[in-house]
Amino acid sequence: MTKPSKGGAAFLIAFGMMFLLPGLLFLTSLRPSPNGSPAGVIAAAGIALFISAIGAGLILAGWYGYRNSEKRAAREVANPDSPWLWRADWAVRRAESLKKNREIVAWVVCSACNVVAIPIAVSLALQPAEQRIPASIFILLFGFASVISIFFAVRASLRHRRFGNTWFELDSLPFSPGGSVSGRIHLKMDAIPEQGVDLRLSCVRKASTGAGEDRTTVTTVLWKTGETIPSGAIGFAADGRTIPVHFAIPADAYVTYHEDLSHQILWLLYAKAALPGVDYSDEFELPVFSTSNAPAQGKTQQLGFPPPRAQGRAASLVPIAIFAALVCGMFSWQTWRLTSASSSRANAARAAHYAKPAPLPASKNAIPASMTDADLDRVLALPPQAQAEELLGRAIGHDPRALEVFEQQVESWVGHIRSTDNMKQLERRSEFSTDLRVRYANADINLTLDGWQKNEQAAHMLIERAKTDLQYRAAAVYFLGMLAGRGVAYEKIHPVLLDYAKHDPDESVRQWAVEGMRYVGKDETLNELFESFTQDASNKVRERAGCNISDCGNFTRLQRMRMAPKFLELISNSSTSSQMKTWSYMALREITDASLPNDPQAWNRWYGQHGAAKLAQYERLDWWRVRGDE
Repeated sequence: MTKPSKGGAAFLIAFGMMFLLPGLLFLTSLRPSPNGSPAGVIAAAGIALFISAIGAGLILAGWYGYRNSEKRAAREVANPDSPWLWRADWAVRRAESLKKNREIVAWVVCSACNVVAIPIAVSLALQPAEQRIPASIFILLFGFASVISIFFAVRASLRHRRFGNTWFELDSLPFSPGGSVSGRIHLKMDAIPEQGVDLRLSCVRKASTGAGEDRTTVTTVLWKTGETIPSGAIGFAADGRTIPVHFAIPADAYVTYHEDLSHQILWLLYAKAALPGVDYSDEFELPVFSTSNAPAQGKTQQLGFPPPRAQGRAASLVPIAIFAALVCGMFSWQTWRLTSASSSRANAARAAHYAKPAPLPASKNAIPASMTDADLDRVLALPPQAQAEELLGRAIGHDPRALEVFEQQVESWVGHIRSTDNMKQLERRSEFSTDLRVRYANADINLTLDGWQKNEQAAHMLIERAKTDLQYRAAAVYFLGMLAGRGVAYEKIHPVLLDYAKHDPDESVRQWAVEGMRYVGKDETLNELFESFTQDASNKVRERAGCNISDCGNFTRLQRMRMAPKFLELISNSSTSSQMKTWSYMALREITDASLPNDPQAWNRWYGQHGAAKLAQYERLDWWRVRGDE
């Protein structure tokens, strides 16, 4: 618990007075010599101002530190079992940026640096001609330090003017192990980052050991995760823009621990985005605690910390003694400087990669097949994540009303849902549904999970990102195929997608372009997939192209059946490799439902006898009925 120390505050204020008063007295006593150079007086004035500023800073730190400690202690007494309410910003469900005061700090440092550097540089420049050449190196050093400090201060001001006072809005208080961190970063943003916003959530341990000169602090990352939020997911708010944040926290995660400042557990959220001019970067500390609702979850400070070394009074007084000696030395030096006119000296810093989630075992959750009015009212009242999962589950179970509501709601979920374990299973099941309408829902949910709306702007942004972001290019072409399949900017997307599928030097990009093409659902796309199946240099690309023609993706059974003659030609050609023949036989079985041996004559004979009838059968079939798992 925080215990405000009046003695500590009084000591800090008194210590500050030791600098403020002598500095002011020395400043007021300065007088230029009638026959001497003003150089010494200018340098002395700078040193005196610097010492006075240090004293004033210590006094303010003691006063405001004590006031803040009193307020925190009052919050702790009022909420002894809720440490997440001890911090003023957390108590109102927000986390202020850890860089909030960076502009003030930068200008304080800049002022302190220049109040010393500029007078000393001027005093050196005003030296007699015979001493000016040796002093020029010091003029350059002080001038360089001044310029650097001004640069960082101006940069901090530009960042603050561009992004404002950023803060993180907490969806729940506190966050708990086994749950999730969710909320929104609020900021001003005059441009949209084309490559999205990189987010990283880390649990870190900060351990300090030793004392005085031997004191060291080690930061250890205990757990971390991250993702890239696409630009399409950035939302709007009254105070500017919002960046959605959602990360699952392991049930055995450590919880926030501040009770020993030498051994802390912190949960830190990092955000950064590349923008023209000043880039955006931010950091927030988040409250992660075990609550009464989850007593068995989370780990506290049992981390095997080494016991802290005892610090004697002598060790704690070492920094003070060194600083006092430094100040005395500066005053002595300046006195000598005024009498002898001698010279003086002084001295003065991203990636995400798209990866398709590994297939998870299908979860055959029992969901009623018919949605009633009461079901609809209940579902629409659910949070977006639960709403999306239930509607998609019902759609997979062939509930037409649920599928209709899913299509109406899906774009409203952008930025509000995540790929949970249950969602991953549902996404995988919908990908291989026996209903093409559900497979189209699979495209919709994939776009929504990655933050993309179904519109021309999303198509343009994906095309541009594929050009500029090599790491995201595979994902971009995959989502472009989904957009084209949903009727968005097909004429613009099709040539771009085909070019990546045929000519990109990276086989991974070609493979995901081929995967994107399976969502398009047009006859010409089947022919283009067949070209990749027969001509691509990579067997991985060929295998996926063949599968997308025969069984995967959003093509009707009639469309696939019209491709059967092409596969018959392959198996009948003696120059076709054994691997290509094997894949072709598999494709023929999936397209026709016929079960024949790997014999080109048997397949050609079958097609001559039954091909026309099979085409007629598929023509009579409902367009959305396809071969699938459920």
